[in-house]
Amino acid sequence: MKYLILAFALLASCKNPLREFTAQNQTDINTVAVQEKFYIKLGECIGCEDAWKMLQGSDLINLLEQHTVSSCEDCDGGSGTEDFLFEAKSVGQAKMIFEYFGDTLEFHFEVIDSLNREN
Repeated sequence: MKYLILAFALLASCKNPLREFTAQNQTDINTVAVQEKFYIKLGECIGCEDAWKMLQGSDLINLLEQHTVSSCEDCDGGSGTEDFLFEAKSVGQAKMIFEYFGDTLEFHFEVIDSLNREN
């Protein structure tokens, strides 16, 4: 019985995985819903002198977590992503700016009351 409950819990957690936005989404107006959690994932060189950082956030969207994910284990250098986990808090338009080696990316979001997503 406990395996059946575990299977249902796993299925429920996979129903609506967190959405991910990348540098390809920077020219779009991305729509998210209040209380929706999502990632912005930006590629970078692991072990280089710089890492992605957020220069400008928004009162409408909270940064929950930031971490680096490497493409390899037990290695020096390589590539990976800087993962920023956010949660939308209030309705409105938000702009966030990120910087890496002097280059910037702007992400624009429209935060709405609810988002009908089925999967």
